[in-house]
Amino acid sequence: MPANFPLNPWFPVKFSEVGMKTLNSSGEGGRKRRRNKVSTPRLTISFSLNYLTTAQLDTLYAFYVARLASYEAFNITIKGTVYLMHFAKDGLSWEWFKSNWHRGSIELEQD
Repeated sequence: MPANFPLNPWFPVKFSEVGMKTLNSSGEGGRKRRRNKVSTPRLTISFSLNYLTTAQLDTLYAFYVARLASYEAFNITIKGTVYLMHFAKDGLSWEWFKSNWHRGSIELEQD
């Protein structure tokens, strides 16, 4: 069973659809061929984390490392709906901006 994202979404969340991903290629004589690579649209979720405490950042970092960056999928619950997602890229960055506060952003893709 997949792990659960460790932070509760108190932040604004942006939902985007990745799309169907059609592969277009040209054959001999200029004939076009199309092949569907994905049978269902995939969702992308992105959000900013503007006020993370050091403890929350440590928890997020440990979760990211435990998932091996974008390798392992996990569940995230937003407004009562559970989504199976993974980190969209291998790389996590943040900035320290005040005393015990940090900020960064995350992008997730549907598995």
